[in-house]
Amino acid sequence: MRSGDRSAHFGFPQQVWKELFAQGRIDYHPVFPGKPGFAARRIEGEKDITDVIALMRLNYDRVVARHGLPDGEGPMSDAHRR
Repeated sequence: MRSGDRSAHFGFPQQVWKELFAQGRIDYHPVFPGKPGFAARRIEGEKDITDVIALMRLNYDRVVARHGLPDGEGPMSDAHRR
């Protein structure tokens, strides 16, 4: 990748990374070439933006499933209704 390219960078557990890589949704991270787990996704158009958001959501959902939401910080909490 050249400097100035638009891309999103992620870290995934290796099994998740392998599945996403096999689907063609991610590629190796430029700083960690050949190392599964770290990923990059080029952003060239609307379809890429939609998938990058889905990949971010995948990571978010994994973290929430594992650790839950901090008390009082859910989307329906009073702090977010103000």
